[in-house]
Amino acid sequence: MLRMFTIVLHLVCVILCLQLQQGVSGHQCLEHPPNLNATSGAGTVIEVGGLKAYVTGPSNSELAIILASDIYGFEAPNLRKIADKVASNAGFNVVVPDFFYGDPYNPNNTQRNMTDWLRDHGTDKGFEDAKRVIAALKKKGVSGIGAAGFCWGGKVVAELSKGYYTEAAVLLHPSRVTLDDIKGTASLTQFTVEKTLTFKNIDILKVFCNRQSDLRQKELIKTPIAILAAQFDNGTAPELMKQFKEILSTNKIDNFVKIFPGVSHGWTVRYKDDNVTAVKSANEAHQDMLDWFITTYVQKT
Repeated sequence: MLRMFTIVLHLVCVILCLQLQQGVSGHQCLEHPPNLNATSGAGTVIEVGGLKAYVTGPSNSELAIILASDIYGFEAPNLRKIADKVASNAGFNVVVPDFFYGDPYNPNNTQRNMTDWLRDHGTDKGFEDAKRVIAALKKKGVSGIGAAGFCWGGKVVAELSKGYYTEAAVLLHPSRVTLDDIKGTASLTQFTVEKTLTFKNIDILKVFCNRQSDLRQKELIKTPIAILAAQFDNGTAPELMKQFKEILSTNKIDNFVKIFPGVSHGWTVRYKDDNVTAVKSANEAHQDMLDWFITTYVQKT
């Protein structure tokens, strides 16, 4: 009886671990992968803060926007189109860093799943790299910086929003952003544990599980922040976004939270050009992002 209870308990742990492996938004993070193109866009690729970055817009602008990509990286054509749009419509110098050092997630690589890839490309590393990019921009005379993050990049931008690194922030269908991130309550530091499930001396399942340990205090978000979310999102569901807004408003943080009907996680950057409805909704989100930067950032800088 005890043996059976132990097996059931292990199975529960495995299920929870597999959910963590998928990331907050699960398989939705992987849907509609783009055809990467290193030469797409009107801008150029240069080095900023030690990272390769797609840069577009006036290089002498004192106002810059950093775009943090989803798992498919800075060579995604739609992402570069968004950067070009932000640059041309508002005169920002827009920087899209290669946070993955030439190693974006490859859904065709069956030898390396999302869990393995995230182990090499955690958002904590992205946060540290983003700070280096910000330092480089300030060193060359940029006086104000905004940041927008898509999916994976949403977590990076959320972390930046806690430390006065930027004047304004936008999260677009963010992944791995939790209530603790918004509230600033005690949370846990991540480490990796290898777990093997054995039955009658046979290893029937082995998983790498993201577990939590070592309590530490998370900081509050301090930066004016907009959150643009999808109606259909396994990780950042509309109900969770409403809680985000309540907390931000209670903490007296300027915020704008909008749920886009009829769309799914990733829609702002992984839309198909021939899908009129998707393009219209994505353009609406891009305009909301731009308006947020202009009203909360340009006018206050």
